[in-house]
Amino acid sequence: MDLFLLFGLLAMGATLYAVRFWDRRHAHPDWQRLPTRAEYLSTHPECTTDDEQGARCCACGSDKVLAPPRPAGSTTAFAMPA
Repeated sequence: MDLFLLFGLLAMGATLYAVRFWDRRHAHPDWQRLPTRAEYLSTHPECTTDDEQGARCCACGSDKVLAPPRPAGSTTAFAMPA
């Protein structure tokens, strides 16, 4: 019975540690790591469009890459429309 209790406690501890690690690993989704419009256009100046909120995709040339309106000081990244 003591061995069963020890195994249960070890399994519970490992599960809690794994959940904590998983939460930290996925705390910042990929969309939050995307560049801002200014950063994107500084890297790919050929992707500039007439639209002040959009840009052209450097890989496929699509003009559907949009930067949502942002309040001053915000670090919101580009968003691809659905």
